[in-house]
Amino acid sequence: MDMAKRIGVKIFGIRGKLGSAIAQEISTNALHFYIEEDAPKAQIVVDAASRESLEEVLNLALTYSIPLLIAATGHDKMQKQKIEEASKQIAILHSPNFSRAHYYFAQACVKLSALLRKEAEIELIELHHKQKKDAPSGSALKIASLIDPPVNIHSLRGSDIVGEHQLRIFCAGEEIEITHRAFSRKPFARGIVQALDFIHNKKPGLYTMEEWIHATA
Repeated sequence: MDMAKRIGVKIFGIRGKLGSAIAQEISTNALHFYIEEDAPKAQIVVDAASRESLEEVLNLALTYSIPLLIAATGHDKMQKQKIEEASKQIAILHSPNFSRAHYYFAQACVKLSALLRKEAEIELIELHHKQKKDAPSGSALKIASLIDPPVNIHSLRGSDIVGEHQLRIFCAGEEIEITHRAFSRKPFARGIVQALDFIHNKKPGLYTMEEWIHATA
């Protein structure tokens, strides 16, 4: 493909677990994108770093008016406000999880919880590698925010677990358990690269996983 027609992507956290998976996905399966190390030349910014990098990421995207995809998690209330404020000037797609399968898993959790909440005890369990800094995970918090009444979240950290979320629904004499388990970061990287097509050239605003999924369904 003509280099002039390709879209440069600046990845914050490119040497991390997720960032390197995104770079690999772009290099092997997304020929219309390429990795751009020189930030001013990039046309999209991806934040796959830790929440501590948010201010640097936002400053860069705002300075050069570049669309931003945020895959980092663990942001506090003030950081979320900064993201919302920045979205008035640039397009931002923010989600704790970019796996399509996980999105539909979350929808199933919400649906089952709504159907059985009056007669069941519902618990949400998330497991991740021991280097993960935030607990509960952003994905678990997102699922829990969609369930009414709120459910308990149990966080476990150990070894090199990529990511697992379980919803367990305890009814009298029976139980329902549904699980999403990631065996690698490839599903997240694949979803992020697909989402780049959605956020590229979008008008300023704060976009969600739901909007991306519905736009490409």
